Formats: sequence, structure tokens, C-alpha cells
Amino acid sequence: MENAAKLSFDDASFDLVISQNVFHHIPDWESAVREVARVLRPGGVFIWFDPALPRWMERLLRPIARSYGLYTFSETNIAFEAAGFRRRFYEHVRHGPFVHHHLVLHKP
Repeated sequence: MENAAKLSFDDASFDLVISQNVFHHIPDWESAVREVARVLRPGGVFIWFDPALPRWMERLLRPIARSYGLYTFSETNIAFEAAGFRRRFYEHVRHGPFVHHHLVLHKP
């Protein structure tokens, strides 16, 4: 079992990382984004599927949202860009109050 925020793999070990419905369970998800960037080779692809809080819900849940690793989609975009990822594909699907996001990111 791996800690997504502190992976044991060497730098540039993988061509592809897939995360499906995982990041919202990781309290330190920003570190997990950096770790994915670290273990991906240049030219590697990160496929990410996850729900995110809509902005209106994040404002209501702000006091507890950060302690549980919850995030808005704009926060994930900031983290992905800061880690050096570039977006290649994006779609979203509504599920009740949540929006499920599907991204294909590229590490230049």
C-alpha cells in the first residue's frame, strides 16, 4: 500500500498514472498532485477522474472542507498547473450537488 502524498517510486518511473475517485479521500491531495508529477516521465500522461465541490457548497462547508481534503475544481486546476501539468482533455458530468470531472493531463 502506498501513501499518495509520499510515493516510494523513483522520479520519472511511469509513463501513465490513472486516478479514479481517489483524490477526494486524500487529505493532503496537493502533495499527491506533486508526487504524480514527480513519478511521471516527461511526456507522461495523468488521467484524473474525481468529484469536486461546487463553489457555492465550498463556501457553506469552508470550515470543514479543508480539514477533510475537499476541494473545488478551480483549486485542483491551480495545483495541476503548479505541478507543471498541461490539460489535454476535459469533461464534466453532474451528479446531484457534485460535478464529476474527467481530465487528461500531460507532463511536458
